[in-house]
Amino acid sequence: MAQEWYPYADMVLKNGKIYTVDLTIPEIQSGKYDFTVIENGYVAVKDGKIIGVGNGLDESLIGDKTQIVDVEGQTVIPGLMDSHMHAMFAGMDLQNVALEKCKTMDEMVTLLKERAAREPAGKWIKGAAWNELNWTDGKKPDRYVLDSVSTEHPIFAKRLCCHVIVANSRALELAGITRDTQDPDGGIIGRDENGEPNGWLYENSAMDLIEKVYPPLTEEELMGAIEGIGKYLNSLGITSVIDANMPFDCMRAYKEAYKVGRLNYRDNMMFYLDKAIGDIPYHLNRIKEMTAVTGFGDDMLSLTALRLP
Repeated sequence: MAQEWYPYADMVLKNGKIYTVDLTIPEIQSGKYDFTVIENGYVAVKDGKIIGVGNGLDESLIGDKTQIVDVEGQTVIPGLMDSHMHAMFAGMDLQNVALEKCKTMDEMVTLLKERAAREPAGKWIKGAAWNELNWTDGKKPDRYVLDSVSTEHPIFAKRLCCHVIVANSRALELAGITRDTQDPDGGIIGRDENGEPNGWLYENSAMDLIEKVYPPLTEEELMGAIEGIGKYLNSLGITSVIDANMPFDCMRAYKEAYKVGRLNYRDNMMFYLDKAIGDIPYHLNRIKEMTAVTGFGDDMLSLTALRLP
């Protein structure tokens, strides 16, 4: 049986300072920024869309099932949009060892050791968002530093910039990286003064030497990444993103997460023609085979662009 239609707002925010941003793009481009700000205003929402904004409170929008939230004078703004980010990958990083707050190399090592102590021998350990430029000791991690964490666990950690990873000897071994390994097209294998790999890998094609032997995440883990980053983005007021560098498995996970109600931000997917996976003709053929094309989807999930390497 079809659900009975409810002719009132699902939710109303009242007593707010409402920043409407009621300007057109041409007006903003012409230098106009004085959008309307409503003191003691309300915002009414139905079916995920705003149906009313104004002064005071419009009682005609309120029914017995309407949720009324008194924001007590707080500021209400439209949801923010990030025009270029890697939401899925950031969600994956939330599942890894968070290293962004480290101030020394020893702190990085300690956090990785704590994770390794909880994982069985042979389990991959992955760190995220380290940045030696924020460290107070002037040191840099390398394969031998990560070997001090464990030689039984393959370990690698992605730098904050996402263009560099550092790996331990076990991870390099599993990836088949030796002093004789040539730099891949578009990437660099870092080396010490003797020509041995020092654990640093620069850009996607080099990092993929490690990533391709890292056990792929399950679809459930990918959906967990979507759900986790969504909670974080929403906490910052971000409700929409353009999500760059999307491979096929991530796009599929997005669709599944949306179907089961685990996607809580608008995601505009940008498919990445990754040269580490195949050349441009390969990707163009894959695109022809895709059921989703540019514009596919709705206002919550869509394929909006392609990104060239």
